[in-house]
Amino acid sequence: MHPRNYLSYSQLLLWEKSPEQYKAAYLEGQKFGTNRGQALGKEIAEAMENDVETGDIVKDLVIAQIPVYELRDKKIEMTLGKGKEAVPLLVKPDSCKADHSAFLEIKTGLEGNWNQSKVNHDDQITFYSTGLYILTKKIPSAELIHAPTKQDEMGRPSLVGEIKRYPTKRTLLDILKMQARMRHAWLQIGKMCEAELL
Repeated sequence: MHPRNYLSYSQLLLWEKSPEQYKAAYLEGQKFGTNRGQALGKEIAEAMENDVETGDIVKDLVIAQIPVYELRDKKIEMTLGKGKEAVPLLVKPDSCKADHSAFLEIKTGLEGNWNQSKVNHDDQITFYSTGLYILTKKIPSAELIHAPTKQDEMGRPSLVGEIKRYPTKRTLLDILKMQARMRHAWLQIGKMCEAELL
């Protein structure tokens, strides 16, 4: 038994960070607030997904610079393994090729928040690469697009008006390690849910 009928990256991240916070969020329905930076990122993502302008010159300039593939913010499902050991997965890249051979993740955040090394080790990109590999049996190409922000004296974020592109690759070893983490998390989440019901 699981609180969701799939494992997503956000679930994996929260479970590995804190099973207690996972329980609060997914079993008890506790809501965690979003900060101003997350709200800005969501606004950009929604404008891109719906292919609309925001009405803000700088935001629309940034959006116009971001490359897009055929699928935008679409849920893609797959299953790791078979039988009792099967782990249903859900990935939702910001932009993905229709044949699942490549995807983009778009991040806002302060200048310097992202660099090539951080992108090369980012777990979300590895999670999505693993899911798409399960579907296609090929490791997809991936790229993180960073739209840097600055803060005013009140701490409000705004885009600086440019993007930075970080192409990145994952190896079969990266994929296999992530599959092990997925299996472990799914098993442990199931055990936690069963214990809560007893």
